[in-house]
Amino acid sequence: MRLATALLGLFCALHAEDTARWRLQYFYDKERSTFAISDLKFASARRGVAVGAIVEGRGVKPMSAISSDGGANWSLVPLQEPGVSLFFLNDSLGWMVTTKGIWRTEESGRGWRKLKGLAGLTRVYFLDANHGWAVGTRKQVYETTNGGADWTKLAAAAQIESTPEFTTFSVIEFANKDLGLIGGWSKSRRRAEPRLPDWVDPESASIRRERPHLAATLARPPPHASRPKAGVWASSNLPMPSTGRRRSTSRTGKPIAVRCVSIGFRIAK
Repeated sequence: MRLATALLGLFCALHAEDTARWRLQYFYDKERSTFAISDLKFASARRGVAVGAIVEGRGVKPMSAISSDGGANWSLVPLQEPGVSLFFLNDSLGWMVTTKGIWRTEESGRGWRKLKGLAGLTRVYFLDANHGWAVGTRKQVYETTNGGADWTKLAAAAQIESTPEFTTFSVIEFANKDLGLIGGWSKSRRRAEPRLPDWVDPESASIRRERPHLAATLARPPPHASRPKAGVWASSNLPMPSTGRRRSTSRTGKPIAVRCVSIGFRIAK
């Protein structure tokens, strides 16, 4: 039986040199209410932002928590749309992906301005204040060169051999300004999908039966190119092993082939 009181804990290390010791920094305690955080980012040692939504019964209230003193104190700041993920370039400039689009802040998350109403996105990544990427469901991969005001589809993403309806990209990381990675998955829908996303109910999601996935890679420039050309992308499929807590066998006990989607690319100078 679930607790009627929802608890939220944000933790910070007691000492930078002793990360094994933690203390509770923020405690959300309200009867029959859950503050479901989808992402938490510290743009600097003192400025932190958490976004998500407060769930009360069937009601969902978009909400964020802001700290300007290293997590010692937090204040709740309402949002217009439920936050999905965050990316900060410095302690003031950042972007937020919501369930209905992309927002930008120049105030460390205390104020947001909507840039684009692109639904189904999961994450953004920016190399600088202008050049960035956005990824999401239905094989969505976009690129911007003006800070997010305008976005263009990455044509190579559509070349991946998977059903757009089932394919989602959810991770973007760069080792440096020339080498990056995009990752995700492709899997068919269940007959009865849950009403709330997995991050709201992680316990149920962790024991849900896994389904077959598809893997793919996308490189810029193509890894086989002897003379890399700027702006050229190439895609290929790559199977990957199953990871995580979810079941790796079907209800009949037979193994399930589990794969994920990854996109690696290099930017030619």
